Amino acid sequence: MSHSVEKQAVPVEFFEQIHIDKKLQILVDQLWGCGNGMFSWFTRFPIASRILPSPIDEFKEDYKAIAKMLGNPFESEADLEGYCALLEQKLEQLKADEPFLIQRRVHFDTRTDEQIYSFLLEELKIKFPTLDAEFAHTAIWGGERINPASNLRYFLPDEVNVIANVLSQIELDELLSHFDDLKYDSNYWLEECRKTIQAFKTCFTETSERQQVILTKTI
Repeated sequence: MSHSVEKQAVPVEFFEQIHIDKKLQILVDQLWGCGNGMFSWFTRFPIASRILPSPIDEFKEDYKAIAKMLGNPFESEADLEGYCALLEQKLEQLKADEPFLIQRRVHFDTRTDEQIYSFLLEELKIKFPTLDAEFAHTAIWGGERINPASNLRYFLPDEVNVIANVLSQIELDELLSHFDDLKYDSNYWLEECRKTIQAFKTCFTETSERQQVILTKTI
């Protein structure tokens, strides 16, 4: 069950806006996992002698092909452009209001998610025997769906607090002690897991401290 997983903290107000506004929600859902996180969706990257299109450019280019699949939510090209501009404005405002928000993010690369799940499951048996596989599964891949048809999920502040409390009582090296070097090459995967676990713990801890929401999606 190995996938990429992307988690990002957002203020409650931003979450409420995309939860209510279905068109904004569709944009966030479709763009999730593109680029280097949600704050790069409108960024064009220079490569050699050319500039690569931004994730939003690619979405707009592909929209005609996927419009029917999405239920034709945007009434016209102008409607789509207007919502893209609105989303860009909101993301810029988030960065202006809280510059370090961008750092409350964790990306689990393919296979890293299943390794850290197994580490967490083993450590729960030692430190939190009343918690089970469902807790570990939820922490990595879970959350409430933002709508029944979407794979975009969220953790509300109370749910973030529960997971953050458990992670705060488990040291990084305690999780890494369950690394299986017979199954995975430690020369590569050990450091990848170390960086991801640190980001995972930091994301939940700092989001909990600020009583924010975590958006998450398995890609």
